[in-house]
Amino acid sequence: MKKKLAFIITLILALTMLPSCSNQEKEAVQKVADGFMSSLESGDFSETTQYSTDEVRNQISIRELENLSGVFYESIGLKKKDLSKKTRESVDNFSKKMKEDFITEYKIGDIEIKDKNKKATVQVNVTYGYNPDKLADINVDSELEKIADTYMTKHKDSLTDLYVSKGSKALQKKVYSDILPDVLKAYSKKVEATGTAKQELQLTLKKQDDDSWIIDGAYVSGDASSKDSEK
Repeated sequence: MKKKLAFIITLILALTMLPSCSNQEKEAVQKVADGFMSSLESGDFSETTQYSTDEVRNQISIRELENLSGVFYESIGLKKKDLSKKTRESVDNFSKKMKEDFITEYKIGDIEIKDKNKKATVQVNVTYGYNPDKLADINVDSELEKIADTYMTKHKDSLTDLYVSKGSKALQKKVYSDILPDVLKAYSKKVEATGTAKQELQLTLKKQDDDSWIIDGAYVSGDASSKDSEK
């Protein structure tokens, strides 16, 4: 009788501990998910390394956004020092705003612990400051052509003299320094016009050898749904 009673008590204790362990794991998982999403929301993407693998950062293009100004300079074949102070500030401000507006709000949803507390999934509802799915469709060719034509007409003689005296590289630096702020303004307006967007994001996490959790996957559900900009 005593053995049977002891067995029943042990079983009851074990069963009552299960929800507690599960809750502890969910709290640990939510803390990691919150830390990751908060880093994205703040625009300080460097902090995401504390919560996720490099593969995840590549999955959602964090690296490109984190070094957006560097990617920009590389694309035009110039270094930051090649441009004027005003233009460098324009590039930095543009990059900063793109990062800050990437995710403007998030809400942690369902959390599921599975595979004997070794893996987890977290549903997150995110709001973007612009629609990331529409960025590839943005075209500022007409604006660029207008800005360039106006600039070249106004400065034709001085630009010709610069080319003759110092060459094409000096001309390239001068032209980019003078027109890029206006080009970035035009592009920023197109980005804003995509409107805010909402999307569901699923984070997958795995428990590491030290029992801490790390995000090892990030997957979006469908296309981002836009709300047209009201500005």
